[in-house]
Amino acid sequence: MRGKVLCALWVLFVVCAPVDRLSYDDFAARLQKVAEAETNGEYGEAVDGFTQLLRVIPAHPRLCYRAARLHALLGNEEDALRLLNKAVGLGYVASPDQDSVFLVLQTLPTFAAIRDKIEAIKQPVLNSTTAFTLAEKALVPEGMAYDPVDERFYFGSTYRCKIIWTDTEGNASVFAEEKQDGLRTVLGMKVDAERRILWVNSAVGSPPPQDVNPEEVGWSGLFKYDLRTGRLIQKYTIHEEGQPHLFNDLALNDEGDVFVTDSESGTLYVVRHGIDELALFVKSGAFLYPNGIALSADEEKIYVANSGSEIFIVDIGTKEISRLDHPDTFTTYGIDGLYYHENSLVGVQNLLGRVSRFYLNPGGNRAKRMEILEANNPILDIPTTGAVVGNAFFYIANCPLRAFNADGSLDMSRVQAVQILRVGLE
Repeated sequence: MRGKVLCALWVLFVVCAPVDRLSYDDFAARLQKVAEAETNGEYGEAVDGFTQLLRVIPAHPRLCYRAARLHALLGNEEDALRLLNKAVGLGYVASPDQDSVFLVLQTLPTFAAIRDKIEAIKQPVLNSTTAFTLAEKALVPEGMAYDPVDERFYFGSTYRCKIIWTDTEGNASVFAEEKQDGLRTVLGMKVDAERRILWVNSAVGSPPPQDVNPEEVGWSGLFKYDLRTGRLIQKYTIHEEGQPHLFNDLALNDEGDVFVTDSESGTLYVVRHGIDELALFVKSGAFLYPNGIALSADEEKIYVANSGSEIFIVDIGTKEISRLDHPDTFTTYGIDGLYYHENSLVGVQNLLGRVSRFYLNPGGNRAKRMEILEANNPILDIPTTGAVVGNAFFYIANCPLRAFNADGSLDMSRVQAVQILRVGLE
């Protein structure tokens, strides 16, 4: 997720209509339609909508579960069991025993097997260790970056609208003060180590951060800082009436080009090296809340994680967009931070509460298999983003986004100290 803005809590459902291309706006609008049909007892219409959606996103665990419930309500036991089994197999930790809709299925042998599968996926996968803990509880960091030259981690505050850096032990110093240079909610960050630049995404979601004018909602900015002096070099902002923006995450290539995901508009922007301007790179209805972003080793492909669907590949040369293929036995759904490492993608699947690694084929257009790096760890509570450091992945394990009140204020009684975990990628 990207800050408290974010939750679009989240791009969990879609309803039907042109099923080959669904925009983010379609996604949200059709969610409401399906919910209304379900609420009104129009189960046939609702299940038809989910069936069409699953043709677009077949490995969407939440859609599978909701469709299973509707089939159970309609008395379609075989379809209900099939979809429930698939949802669970994809990592959706359901509680069908506590759902009266599935009561009629609970005496069937297949349901017992599903129950066993649920218990199996609830088992902890504990490969991470605590690297350090952030002392400032009101920071609420969602984005982080690493500088291999100074061996520093950078963290952005969604609540205080500032940036700090820490050493590898977690000792912190301020890099940019609260709302300095016009900073608002700080989201994705990346270090250009060669050019000594820190790139920072900032945005204003709804509700806005405290003491920020509500008229700024929908504003986004990309900030370019000099790592040596801490001074702002340039910032690129966008604020359009009727079209909210949310600059979320970013990726850098070796030439110094910066690619930015805009979650609200389903867009990628770019700032090319040597050209001092923000430009549209590609906009597509295929993007459903584009979030994490990573470049392939040859820098010919951009991998874009869509929180509400799956990973897409953008060919940088042609700008053609395709879905990252993978077996339907696992899902790339629900990813926040996304990172490339040795022909694999590391994804923080915070909608499933785990960190996963997807191993790619030589062409980089198919994920052959998935490895769960961390799951069912009590520390994991909305893990968000991280940074690859050598052969290890450091990540924010428990961003306290649940501690925000409806008005955007922070309930400190619900805030736990943020832990940065480390997991090996050897």
